[in-house]
Amino acid sequence: MSKTNYNTKKQYKQLSLIERTKIETLLNEKKPIRYIAEQLGRNISTIYREIKRGSVNQIVNRNGIQRDELKYYAETSHYIYKAKQQNKYHNNLTEKFSQQFFKDLQQVVTEKYRTHSIDTFVHWYRQNHPNEKVPCTKTVYTFVHQGIIPIKPIDLPKMVSIRKRPKKDNTKTYKKNMGTSIENRPDVANNRTEFGHWEIDLVLFKKTKNEALLLTLVERQTRYTIIRKINDKTALCVLRTLKNIFKQYRKSTFKSITSDNGSEFASLSELESKYLNIYYAHPYSSYERGTNENHNGQIREFLPKGKSINTVKKSTIRKIESCLNQKIRRKLGYRTPAELFLLRVD
Repeated sequence: MSKTNYNTKKQYKQLSLIERTKIETLLNEKKPIRYIAEQLGRNISTIYREIKRGSVNQIVNRNGIQRDELKYYAETSHYIYKAKQQNKYHNNLTEKFSQQFFKDLQQVVTEKYRTHSIDTFVHWYRQNHPNEKVPCTKTVYTFVHQGIIPIKPIDLPKMVSIRKRPKKDNTKTYKKNMGTSIENRPDVANNRTEFGHWEIDLVLFKKTKNEALLLTLVERQTRYTIIRKINDKTALCVLRTLKNIFKQYRKSTFKSITSDNGSEFASLSELESKYLNIYYAHPYSSYERGTNENHNGQIREFLPKGKSINTVKKSTIRKIESCLNQKIRRKLGYRTPAELFLLRVD
């Protein structure tokens, strides 16, 4: 009979109460440790450590002689394990750290115009407090789920909005094409190795007549965002707004723009020159402009869908734009879009 090898590398799983009860039963039957390990399909070292952890001193009377004896109890071991699990996050945190970190974190993630996520705040705090023990991002999210810190999931819009998306059918044939297809976009734009390639979109809030909307541009490499409030969805209005934006930046800032096939972008081809190329994504393929779509979602944290923005001042739009550009990003090596954008245009 071949012997099972229990030393193969796999993700470790903690012993259950049922397994601990089996250990106690087999020990009472005077079974050897190796036999117990084989019965449970566990490494022999795991069993040794478990017995050591769950054994307690008992005073026994044998032939009128009292003596101490170690005895393993499954329920005692399981209780010790549960207690350690509950407190393991707190054992390594100083009181000073816990109070200050959680206080700062709560303020950062609940303010309206925040420039930090939980991940970037953990990174920032670790850099500015090198002598303190700082939990990782995953641990802080565990704190949130368990209610250990006074932050609710609803305070973190992305945390409650992330959901499984249906798989895209890539076998579709696309008929509508308003200009040069995204398939012809160069690799330096696709892999973000070159600065100056942008994605454009409109953000609608109410579908009633005479409602203002936002035109958004996001640079693919730096994630720098430009937001402008426009009065209508016409191609003429979009074209006029883009021309005004171009006047504020150097020519080298814009090398290409990728849009969807909406009629509002029908006139973008008029902007094409030897300095600027226009590419159109496939119909019903918003994932091809994922950077822009993601930023539009962040804008809706400030201006929710269904709310009219006719009365929203330009200063408020600029504040939202500034907030997104000053937001520390993990994908940017924990730097801000504004910081990288300035380095590229200088």
